[in-house]
Amino acid sequence: MSKGPGKVQREIAALIEADPDGAWAYEELGRLIYGWAGRPQKSAVGRALKTMRLPGTWTVMQASFRNDRRFWLFDPCRLESWRKIAGPRCDPANFQPGGVYFNWTEEAQRRAARHKALREAGWTTRDVGDAVLLHEVGKVLGKSAMHQMVEFQLKAGERAHRRMLRQMAWLVSHPEKNPP
Repeated sequence: MSKGPGKVQREIAALIEADPDGAWAYEELGRLIYGWAGRPQKSAVGRALKTMRLPGTWTVMQASFRNDRRFWLFDPCRLESWRKIAGPRCDPANFQPGGVYFNWTEEAQRRAARHKALREAGWTTRDVGDAVLLHEVGKVLGKSAMHQMVEFQLKAGERAHRRMLRQMAWLVSHPEKNPP
């Protein structure tokens, strides 16, 4: 039985509260919490973040640019968080309207607003994820195919529902293999 947030989770929450525009790689979090960051410290940070409920729109993502494959804790709805991940050598035009990071921030804000509206309408977090996935599949496959999938989902049980969602996620991630 859980006794509440552990030391690492409390430290991470304090960091987020102290710097709402922050962005930290796992290594940085390990150094800030433990004083140094070896493999066990990074693993402890990962376990803490996996079980921790992050505030607002904070998330953990793996960077896939600048040959940087580290995991980052940041708020994608804040441009300053992106600025800290991108580093000082990044072109300032990317943070202006029309720039890459600016567009990513706007997209994250749109998604957060859509999720908030669905949650306020009484949807659970799992339902919100399913609805967003269904919306993406509808854009890829077209309305008729999506309606057939939803009808199948309603007739099938929970196991079939999960399997169908995995298949739909694969279809969205591989648009070149979708039927015309």
